[in-house]
Amino acid sequence: MGQFLQAAALNTQQFIESLPIMGKGMLGIFIVTIVIILVMIILNKVTKS
Repeated sequence: MGQFLQAAALNTQQFIESLPIMGKGMLGIFIVTIVIILVMIILNKVTKS
């Protein structure tokens, strides 16, 4: 059981090094979401009858 807990322990240095990569991924998701929302708003205004 002790070996499992040691293997599952979070390596803080690796976590800190991965933060910029995770940040870029989250920023990309946020930008794509904003673009989809803007396209939906534009399409609603253009096709409103």
